[in-house]
Amino acid sequence: MNGVTMAHIHVANATANNPIRLGLFPKVTAPRTPVLLNPALTYKGTANFTAAFNATDLGYWGSADSGDFLMQLRKGQLYVNVHTAANPGGELQGRFACKEPCAWPLCSVTPGVPC
Repeated sequence: MNGVTMAHIHVANATANNPIRLGLFPKVTAPRTPVLLNPALTYKGTANFTAAFNATDLGYWGSADSGDFLMQLRKGQLYVNVHTAANPGGELQGRFACKEPCAWPLCSVTPGVPC
């Protein structure tokens, strides 16, 4: 994939224009403000990454309640969108499936409480 500029998780909700729910990369540092990778990322083959996030990261795009996020994940309402320079609206999309047991560490629900 050439020229990856950003990736984030959306809520599948056509009446609300499929809003962003969580920025994956690059990290977002201001409410509702997508950021582009600079320079863009190009790779061939398989790409794996881990993105840690917290209530602040969720709150940039709406509800900071990680319980809401988990509920949307359980209901199959979330999908990832990868944007590229050639396709700024999104080149690759895929739905998330929460593998059972679909769970969230309780300590992460309460801001400031470490796991």
